[in-house]
Order: sequence, then structure tokens, then C-alpha cells
Amino acid sequence: MRVIVCIKQILKVGRVHLDDHNNLMRAGVPGMMNPADKQALELALTIKNQHPDTEIVALSMGPADFNQSLHQAMALGADRAVLLSSRAFGGADTLATAKTLVAGIQKLGGADLILFGSQAQDADTGQVGPLVATKLNLPQVTYMTDGTVDQERHLVAHRLVEQAQEEVTVALPAVGTVSAPDTADEYHYPSLHAIRVSMDTPVTVWDETDLKLAPQEVGLKGSPTVVKRVFSPKQVERKHVQLPAAPQQAVNSLLEQLPVGIDLMEGGTHNE
Repeated sequence: MRVIVCIKQILKVGRVHLDDHNNLMRAGVPGMMNPADKQALELALTIKNQHPDTEIVALSMGPADFNQSLHQAMALGADRAVLLSSRAFGGADTLATAKTLVAGIQKLGGADLILFGSQAQDADTGQVGPLVATKLNLPQVTYMTDGTVDQERHLVAHRLVEQAQEEVTVALPAVGTVSAPDTADEYHYPSLHAIRVSMDTPVTVWDETDLKLAPQEVGLKGSPTVVKRVFSPKQVERKHVQLPAAPQQAVNSLLEQLPVGIDLMEGGTHNE
């Protein structure tokens, strides 16, 4: 069985820089593995413990710096790693990203299970996993908290729904998106030996030529959506006002604080 875990490296800084197209500049900036993607890797490792013949492939798209997260994935237990890297991939929206990842998955020969984090901490769209599932015409289970693969090759997973948890069973091959845990205590940590071995293990790198993708299909050229403006919302000034203890005085004081023209009663009047 093969499990592909798609990993995104996010920026590990408080201040970011944008290029001329309002896209994040990632090259050369300290990064970290997206927490939800790390949890997806944790799930893949759990499945491998249950099915020792499982191969785990870590797959990412981005600049050469993303090797950092892929080496970390191998240190944690991934068997190998592939980076889809080319200047042509830069500026991709979620649709172009999904198309590139699908090409990488197909070049790998597909998988029994493809796992994503439910969303990345930077863009927070939650779209790439479902888009990949749609393009591959595979069933998908989103917002998973855990999962196992039974002897009949079904993914049995629990997923978060509003005020409840749902158990879902789907036949493989399938796609799943995994939610990040509430605390980092649920993560495993690699040994020093595993880190050393992973750093000596090369990451396979493919570009658009390897994936048989035309430049106009990927990156900024292949993205139907663009970021027009990035801005910080205006800070709303807030202040605390202590109302008098006496009820009538409190009501009068509150009325003085409200904007002029607000109707408190039907018809816009109130009785004294």
C-alpha cells in the first residue's frame, strides 16, 4: 500500500514580503511544516504501524527551501520525498497548485491514500485537498481527526462536524484531509539518528518538463484567480464604560452612549 502525504512549508516569521503580484515571497525565508500537514503525516505513520508494508511518500510543491520540511518528514518516518519545484510554479492559486500536485501524484504511479492537512496556516483556504480529489475522481473525507485502514481496504475515519463527530467509511483509493491537533503534545519527534539519515537521503526534484505540463498551465499563468490587494484591517478603537449601579441611571447613561438615530422601540420611540 502507498500513502502520499502532501506537505506545505509555511513561513516561520512574523513579517512577510510580497512580490509584484501580491504573492508571498518564500525563497530564503525561514519556514516550518504546516501543522495540519504534520498531523496528516502522523496519521500515515499510524497506518504504517498497522500495515508495515506501507510506503509513505512526502510530496510538496515550492522552492528549494521546502527541502527542509521534506527532510523533516523523512526523519519522522516517510520513506522518500518528492519536491515539485520550478519558477514556472510560482504564484499558483489553489487550482494551479492542485493541477501540479495531481501531475506529481500520477508520475508517482498514484496511491491508495492521499493525505493533506485540512488547511494551511498561511492561506487557510482548505481547497487544495478537495480539488485534488475532484481532479482524480476519488472519494474524499475532510476534516479527519483519525483513521485506520481495515482488512477490506477501506478507510475508516472520524471527522469533525458541527458540535459532533462523524464516522465515515470509504473504499480505497481515496483522499483525506486531516485537522491539526489542539496542542503540539500530540506530535512525534524524530531521533537524532533519524535526522542524520534523513539529511543524507536525497529529495527527488521534478519540474514542469518532468511532469509534462505546459508553462501556461501552472503557476501564475495557470491561475484563474489573482490577489488584487493585501491589507491589514483598520484597528477599531474600543473603550470600557462603567455604567452606574442604579438601573434608571444606567439606562440613561447607556442611551447617551448610543449613536444618534438608533431606534430602540418599534416606531422609533420609547417611553420614559
